[in-house]
Amino acid sequence: MSHQSTDQTNPALEPHSSARISPFGFVAIALVFAVGILYQFTVPTGSDVSWLIVVAERVFDGQRLYVDIIESNPPMAVFIYLPAVVVERLTGISAESAEILLTGLVAAVSLGLSAMLIRRARLTIALERFVFFGIFVLVILPRLAFSQREHLALLLMLPAVTMIAARAAGLKASVLLSIGIGVAAGLGVSLKPQFAAALVIPAIAVTLTTRSLKPLFRLENLVAAVVALILVGVVLVAFPAYVAEVVPMEAATYLYERLPLIDMGLQPPLLALIVAGGVTAWLCRKGPDRVVTDTYLLAAVGFGIAFVVQAKGWRYQLYPAAALVFLAFLVEILPRLGAVLALQQPGRSGHARAIALVIALVCLVPLINLCNITGAISLPLAAEIKALAPHPRVLALSTDPAIGHPLTRVVGGIWTSKVSGQLITRSANYRLANFASDYTIRADMAHWIDWDRDRIAEALRTGKPDAIVIDTATFDLPHLLDARPDIATMFAHYHKISEANGVELYVPNSLSRPSSGAEQTR
Repeated sequence: MSHQSTDQTNPALEPHSSARISPFGFVAIALVFAVGILYQFTVPTGSDVSWLIVVAERVFDGQRLYVDIIESNPPMAVFIYLPAVVVERLTGISAESAEILLTGLVAAVSLGLSAMLIRRARLTIALERFVFFGIFVLVILPRLAFSQREHLALLLMLPAVTMIAARAAGLKASVLLSIGIGVAAGLGVSLKPQFAAALVIPAIAVTLTTRSLKPLFRLENLVAAVVALILVGVVLVAFPAYVAEVVPMEAATYLYERLPLIDMGLQPPLLALIVAGGVTAWLCRKGPDRVVTDTYLLAAVGFGIAFVVQAKGWRYQLYPAAALVFLAFLVEILPRLGAVLALQQPGRSGHARAIALVIALVCLVPLINLCNITGAISLPLAAEIKALAPHPRVLALSTDPAIGHPLTRVVGGIWTSKVSGQLITRSANYRLANFASDYTIRADMAHWIDWDRDRIAEALRTGKPDAIVIDTATFDLPHLLDARPDIATMFAHYHKISEANGVELYVPNSLSRPSSGAEQTR
């Protein structure tokens, strides 16, 4: 990654013609963008987004985060969905629809700012191509990861990543622009602190190539760091329950539920991205304009490290790295696809490039479905739950949060529990199975499992659910009833009426049983 002054890059010249977008191009871009957003309305809302919208609703209604409603992530993970809830309350548009539109707006601003930075840096990247491919990467590729924190973090941080490349090419940005980009990047990092690696790694690369510390201390970087630190301070001051109760609970249970480092490093999607990114870097044209490709690939390394550090192996968490590799490949390599495959460069080098390109394509094509995770298997029960009440009160017993969400939102229901599901039970059992070597750990995990059961008892007692959805694949209901007589007593007031995909539906005994006396099944 080279650093050149503006004069060295394009001495007193107008930007290259490819750095302009024609009027027809603007119309085409607007149409493609609109199609991409409309496509998102056909994709089911992801379970995490549905749950965090539920939490945001509770907070908007005055409930205390981490006290009346418990979420494992820092407050920013909830606050970022509050605008969608506000739109829902003001207009009647569902929060899910509002979130799609708001995320689309953020994507448009993020992509527009990035394109503007490339143009102002007088790089000869074809902007129309960049924007078209950017729409695919930011609006269509996410699929069920659309509006996930990973998706939103990339949208907020992309201008800052592009700014690193533009600065390296000689751009002198205004103070206002730098502050705005820095604030957005700080908000993105606050969603998951490990995402900071996506900014730090390319900044360090520029520092090493220029032998100057100045790139590390650009205004936008300092602003991003200050914003992230301020938000940490807000957590410490305004949300003491998160620090005093949620963090210890997560540290004792959830953080132990992680794959070994070697398994994370051998994840097929990660290996595919490494190969595709490596081929892109190798085939990238020489010259000052490759600084954008280099920067995006280095930022992808940072997001890849974040994926490994999280150690869950959930594919959607790899989306930011995949998006940047896709964008670098599409902008830099795809236009020369035919030339490389036609072996226009003679000799062994030409054949090696063609083989490498085919391998990269083989790696990238399956990653188009990287975030195409299956929708909630409980959704077939939605019609029956809707018939119970205008706004049925719902409880799900499952260690998979996708069972209760987005089901509750789809039926227009009210979530009765303080937690999204029995994640703590799952994590505690994982630690018992893999790490429990002494009495202290076993006792500690028993405490947290009973804490989770207390939330179930509380939801039954005070929430009085109209529908209880039980995931028989992940949750042992008989064991729960045997272990907790208080829950068994309350649960005796419910009976099973239906089942779909291994998910059972229970309703109060006050509702009549099926006339046949047998349980209805699907």
